[in-house]
Amino acid sequence: MDEPEHTIFVEVARYPDREKANERALVLTAVGIPCVLNTRGDGVAVTVPLRHAHVAHAQLNAYARENAPGRVQAPRPDLGRYGLEAALAVDALLAFLFAADHQFAFGLSWLQAGAADAALILSGEPWRLVTALGLHGDGGHLLSNLAFGTVAWAMLAGALGSGVAWLATLLAGALGNAASALLHGPGHIAVGASTAVFGALGLVAGLAGRRRMLAAETQRVRRLAPLAAGVMLLALLGLTGERTDVLAHIGGFVAGSALGLAGGRLPDRMLASLRVQFAAGAAAALAFAGCWTAAILT
Repeated sequence: MDEPEHTIFVEVARYPDREKANERALVLTAVGIPCVLNTRGDGVAVTVPLRHAHVAHAQLNAYARENAPGRVQAPRPDLGRYGLEAALAVDALLAFLFAADHQFAFGLSWLQAGAADAALILSGEPWRLVTALGLHGDGGHLLSNLAFGTVAWAMLAGALGSGVAWLATLLAGALGNAASALLHGPGHIAVGASTAVFGALGLVAGLAGRRRMLAAETQRVRRLAPLAAGVMLLALLGLTGERTDVLAHIGGFVAGSALGLAGGRLPDRMLASLRVQFAAGAAAALAFAGCWTAAILT
């Protein structure tokens, strides 16, 4: 917006050459502060409307601190070092459970013991919210989840680290199944890791959205782009099919997005800690094993 002709411009900084003055002028223009460069005897002055002077000083000081000589931005830790290996390990676990269910291993009907039966969940068997994530009706169902899940889980591990990623994915999947059971009510039965897959997708979208917010993006559309992309993938992959549990997929994605927005606040230093990653991964493994133990013994 053009400034009125009577606007008073004041000097907020002066630089020895025009190149540096132009650089600072771009910084101010990027945050919506109009400025004018004036050549003075000892350099080039950056002037702004009086009402913007305080904010302009703050922006220029922040820019100077961020670009001080010798300042090196600390690199983000390599959180995804074991992301693919962890994803493949979970793939192997899902394949084992599929084989165990179809072979009635140990004389057990794994599907009957662990399916997300809404009536049983609501009557006091909450472990089914987790055990159902490891079961699949047929080979095609399993293979599709392995294909999409491996990519989603590896991406998430790169953002949160393998241990935290698996704990967050398990929680998002369980919350998705809980939403489905509550909304469908008794009579609804579901199985499949796809709820956790969409939970991981929501986590990735939420993390990306949170980091854009922290980067002070000025356009709301750009801030929401990661979540919008995730919603489009959900619509393409998770809302069609005769046996698709749409509510579980939506629930997993929404839960994952919320957890991702919260997880974006976690400091890199904490996520880079092997102790934190091990503790989170162990918690996920113990929760999954504990839920299956409850399912088998009930």
